[in-house]
Amino acid sequence: MTEPTTPAPRPGEPGFLQHYTTAWSSGDEPLLRTAFAKTGIYIDTGMGHTYTGVSDVARFFRHMLRFSSDTHVDFTSIVVDGNDFTAEWIWSGTADGPLSLGKALHPATGRRYAVPGVAVCRSDDAGLVAYHRDYYDVRDLINQIGVEI
Repeated sequence: MTEPTTPAPRPGEPGFLQHYTTAWSSGDEPLLRTAFAKTGIYIDTGMGHTYTGVSDVARFFRHMLRFSSDTHVDFTSIVVDGNDFTAEWIWSGTADGPLSLGKALHPATGRRYAVPGVAVCRSDDAGLVAYHRDYYDVRDLINQIGVEI
């Protein structure tokens, strides 16, 4: 469990991309929670789900780690305009857990994946993520891990 000793960098500040990468990639749920506003929203367009509130975002995070225990989200670039920011990312790992697609649960394949995407986000006045919407091609993920639908 990570206890932050200094405030996290705000979007656009030095260190923000590394902090956000670590928050999504460390498997440390309390750290991820420090990045989001209590009422933050996370939208996974690939899977068609919306998670409202930091506890619901944390539930998504746990689900993601069950699918891929070594998940890594590398935020590679960012464009900031006031409280709005857009960041490119690459989500990678091993499909070592089940994947839920619609009403079907697909077993782990053990295959590696690396899927590019983009996050369209907004921070609140405290610099916490209030809105995060991911865009990526779920078919790319499915093809890489060998799931047949």
